[in-house]
Amino acid sequence: MSQPDQVDAAGSFPDLPTDGSDAETVLLLTPGSKDECDRACARQLHVPGSEREAVIFVTLTETPDQRVRVLKRYAKRPPARLGVICTGESRRGGALREQGIAIRTVENPDDLARLGVGISDALSSWADDYPTTVCFHSLTALLQFVDLSRVFRFVYTLSGRVAASGAHAHFHLDPNAHDDQTVATLRPLFDEVHRVDDDGTSLVS
Repeated sequence: MSQPDQVDAAGSFPDLPTDGSDAETVLLLTPGSKDECDRACARQLHVPGSEREAVIFVTLTETPDQRVRVLKRYAKRPPARLGVICTGESRRGGALREQGIAIRTVENPDDLARLGVGISDALSSWADDYPTTVCFHSLTALLQFVDLSRVFRFVYTLSGRVAASGAHAHFHLDPNAHDDQTVATLRPLFDEVHRVDDDGTSLVS
């Protein structure tokens, strides 16, 4: 992923004072409303103690514009660098490229090798210069295309890459869309698990 110009969106970012978690990897259990889930996501995009971060969105079902809109609506400041990795029908986003936002597309959501390479390339481009956060939206969507064992191995490998680059990552999962065994299988992969309900976000483990 090539480096985009600095994102010029100051003024459209409301002041939300809460930074994200210190944990390298966070699982966001998101059965709550979309607004509350997006608010929790935006908080996780800010690395504690940092003034300017790089943000990498990975979206399987939403368009790049929809994910960037989360930043514009809820984030407390624009990131220094912003990129989106999208798949399939989510890939529309020509206007965002004109704004200096780097976009990479992967044709098939089940192509985990290409998806992983895209994320790794973005981390290599930015993590040395900026505290970097990856938002993976979402594991629930990924599980529609890939079986649980492959998702487990993918998240395990990706978490290692995140740790090696000194970055942070959070992954969205709607627990209401899966059986208890699926959620229990994935939970040990993360340093922290947060639950997002309509009345706010709470630390589960």
